Amino acid sequence: MFEASSVGLWGAIIGCAIGAAGGIFGTWISISRTPAGPKRSFMWKMSVIGWLGISLFLALLFTLPANWNLIAWIIYPPCLVFWIQKVNKRLRNTS
Repeated sequence: MFEASSVGLWGAIIGCAIGAAGGIFGTWISISRTPAGPKRSFMWKMSVIGWLGISLFLALLFTLPANWNLIAWIIYPPCLVFWIQKVNKRLRNTS
């Protein structure tokens, strides 16, 4: 019924859809559980910037030649950790 290549393709499509749905759900939960006011506004901004950062990382992975992908993987994790720490610190200090 299915060829081996089409099963792999469907697995990739379904896996990406589940991953994106999980990210959207997690973002929605984070924003909805943040108290209204400046903190929620801040979370909206940081969520948009976070999604743009992830999109940029994925765009680099798909467009850079294979031997340059390692550079994106070396830069992304430290930047992600720094960004998360910065957002959490600022969220704690926002009144």
